[in-house]
This record gives sequence, structure tokens and C-alpha cells, in this order.
Amino acid sequence: MSDDHSPIRTLKQKWNEEDAERATQEARAQQIFLEAGANHTFAPIEDFLVRLNEVLSAAGASVQIESWQHLDDRRLRRVAKVLASNPLQTLPLDFTIHGVSIFYHEKVFRFDSGAAALILAITADVEQFLTPHRTSAG
Repeated sequence: MSDDHSPIRTLKQKWNEEDAERATQEARAQQIFLEAGANHTFAPIEDFLVRLNEVLSAAGASVQIESWQHLDDRRLRRVAKVLASNPLQTLPLDFTIHGVSIFYHEKVFRFDSGAAALILAITADVEQFLTPHRTSAG
């Protein structure tokens, strides 16, 4: 009797493995799709952070942008860090992307109209963070 069930059990196991692999591939495809949309939404901010890094390098500071972290409910998180070298301190800039909205300090900035306002908010945070460094270095 066990010989009669063995091919059925093997077939079910194969289907389960195929289903699991398909689910993994679909989840990865969904992640890639979300990251592509988030990259488009975040592009003006990332460009600003790259330019900011170039400016800050003259002052002994830098900006590091981390990769995407997937959150629940089709949201992604990205952290950029401003690093000051003297003394060594870090200012995390935490962004959450959901659709075409960027959340920063619990405030929503829309891709189409809020990029300039978000850049101003980031600039103010970075200036406030670096002000003690300028006075101690000067």
C-alpha cells in the first residue's frame, strides 16, 4: 500500500516545492518593482545628497546613503547618514517611501511638489547638526 502512495506523495512534494519557488520569485519581483518606483521618487533627494556629500567633504564631513529596506504595506525605508569627523558624530536622515510620497520627520512630501521643501528641511537639519562643529573648529 505504501508503494501506491509514494508517487502521489512525491508529486505533491514536487508541487509544493514549485509553489514555494514561484512565491519566492514573485516576492522578489515585487521588491524589484517597489525599489524601481522608490528610486524614481527618491531620485531628486539622492541627487541632492550626492551633491551635499561633495560640499561637505571640504569641511571634513560626508554623506553615506544606505540601500533600501523593505517595510510592510509596500513601504520602503532608506537612511542616509551625515558623518562629521571632528568629533566623530552621525546625523541619520531617515526616509520612508510609500508610492509617490516621502515621509521625513513624520511629515509627508509628495514627489511632484514636495522635493524642494524636503531639500530645505534636510539642509536645515544638516546645518543645525554641523553648526557646533564649525564653531569648535573655527
